[in-house]
Amino acid sequence: SNLAKKAPVEAAMDTIQPNLFQTESETKLFAAIQEAKKKSDQTEEKEQFYQTLRSLHEPIDRFFNENMVMTDDTSVRTNRLSLLKVLDDLVSQFADVDRLIVK
Repeated sequence: SNLAKKAPVEAAMDTIQPNLFQTESETKLFAAIQEAKKKSDQTEEKEQFYQTLRSLHEPIDRFFNENMVMTDDTSVRTNRLSLLKVLDDLVSQFADVDRLIVK
């Protein structure tokens, strides 16, 4: 969520450029977000939406384990931040994760 705030304001699914992906984990996260977004558009059931978001756990972990978001390459960095912004927008439809208190 914090990194997503650094993304361009206009970040959306159609602004993400898959040709700039450098790792398989970027491609998989993008595909997982697309699928989750499609599922979220098809249901208003909170439990189903939650399960859809839970399915993103592994692709998100892999993305952060394999990629440096704030890379020196401006295009790649902007693309990765846009990907995180789209993810954050999707999660924010369910809950405001900034309000979670983790101990």
